[in-house]
Amino acid sequence: MKKSLMPFAVLLSSLLIIAWVFSSGAAAQANTNIKGSWLWESRPDKSGSRTVVGFGFAQTGNRVSGSYSVSSTGGPDDDDGAGAGSIPFIGTINGNTINIEYDPEDVHTDFETKFRYHRPKGKAPATATLTLQNGKLELRQTSGDLADKSMNVPRQFTMRRDK
Repeated sequence: MKKSLMPFAVLLSSLLIIAWVFSSGAAAQANTNIKGSWLWESRPDKSGSRTVVGFGFAQTGNRVSGSYSVSSTGGPDDDDGAGAGSIPFIGTINGNTINIEYDPEDVHTDFETKFRYHRPKGKAPATATLTLQNGKLELRQTSGDLADKSMNVPRQFTMRRDK
């Protein structure tokens, strides 16, 4: 009795196609590299002061972590952003989109070197969605705020890599 190899060939072809689709997706995620420092600066106001937002990203596969700071610089009371503090975050990468969560009240001083994100107790974390496109990183705050409203950080802005 001869057995047909056709079902086996169809099964093998299907498995190879599935493996290729999954490996293509993993490769696309691995190609999204946001490691390093990213900056956004507002236009100066009448006194010459501007708001600066800086993000530092570490990346392992599709996971990111790091910290950000918000400072004011260039005005009459300029302190070059010293003492702005850092706020830790974590997130995941899916294609060219990065979703992060953070607690804007979890501020660490410039002297602290080892700190990491801890989910806030009794409330939801603040969140933002970042999109990497054409070498720029667009941030859209989806819940909560990055900083106190007096810092005039817009809900959406585009960052560039810090050289």
